[in-house]
Amino acid sequence: MLTDEQTAHFHSLGFVKVPGALTPQEVDEFAWRFDAAMDQVQDDPSAPGARIFPDGHRVIVPLLEADPYFY
Repeated sequence: MLTDEQTAHFHSLGFVKVPGALTPQEVDEFAWRFDAAMDQVQDDPSAPGARIFPDGHRVIVPLLEADPYFY
């Protein structure tokens, strides 16, 4: 169950930190794949996962397109 503070954090920022939810190995794997997806998108703006808004802001979602690991 989330506290009121956690719920507010989620509504504001879209995530909640849950200590211990992932093993260090899972975090390392996620970080490695995330970095690889970012490298791919930065090298090729038409790559899966790349989105650029008219004001120039880059969005890296959906990561699902860049790497099935994120399913």
